[in-house]
Amino acid sequence: HTSFFTTSRYPVYHVKKLHLAIGQYGRKIPPFSCGSTPSFMIDFIQLTAPERILCRQALSSKKKALQTVAELLGSGLADETVSEMDFLDALIGREKLGSTGLGHGVALPHGRISGLSEPLGALVTVEGGVDFDAPDGAPVDLLFGLVVPEKCSDKHLQILASLAKAFSSEAFRDELREQRDPAGVMALLGAFDAAQATA
Repeated sequence: HTSFFTTSRYPVYHVKKLHLAIGQYGRKIPPFSCGSTPSFMIDFIQLTAPERILCRQALSSKKKALQTVAELLGSGLADETVSEMDFLDALIGREKLGSTGLGHGVALPHGRISGLSEPLGALVTVEGGVDFDAPDGAPVDLLFGLVVPEKCSDKHLQILASLAKAFSSEAFRDELREQRDPAGVMALLGAFDAAQATA
């Protein structure tokens, strides 16, 4: 099939080579700031980590999907003032205002958390998808969960806008669906970051 990295203005990146090139996903990240950044570009490697990714999960409902995302967001969290339940409450609270399903099998559940020091992202791919009350009625099989510090409203909106833009690419969505493990997903997301940086 057509690769995301061979379409549009993005250069070709080979996932296996990139996996080695970014050194197990580690690279220097600039300090996080809540301020608005006019030229903001999403940085998947800053937002995510292998322990916050699950592939091809069998989930039976929207509630279970949100619980899984919340568990991932809370995994390995050093700050004990924030819990998985805080994440789940924030995600469910946002869903009560309206579905975060975007269509085309994508949902971006998100929320703001008091006591959180920086944005966190988690990605789950779901076998067969789950009903998420998406605008197109399609089941959701790509969930990217996002939580940000409570006071970071501008950055929150910037990250969400960048996520929506990234997931608007059919080829990018298809590439994610093909991944079978966190390492493959991280390499793909790293390639996306690199493509943005050179665009």
